Amino acid sequence: MYDLCYCSDFDRDRIFAFARGDGRRTCIVAANFSDSPAEIVVTVPEEARSYLGIRSGAIRDSGVRMMLPSFDMQAVFVGE
Repeated sequence: MYDLCYCSDFDRDRIFAFARGDGRRTCIVAANFSDSPAEIVVTVPEEARSYLGIRSGAIRDSGVRMMLPSFDMQAVFVGE
């Protein structure tokens, strides 16, 4: 598991994001613990891409954009 909160620009008191992978596929998860919806960009730094085995070009350098309803989560799969 790789914590993506420290490298992303969103309210860390209300949003939590992490990635987990098995070398073939990676799941990027963001959870919104706020009563307001949120549009966020989860940044996945090169260090995380390397650690999780995410191939070059699989994720934009600008990050993964997610729309999170209030008190909900979203998961995005990268890879196979």
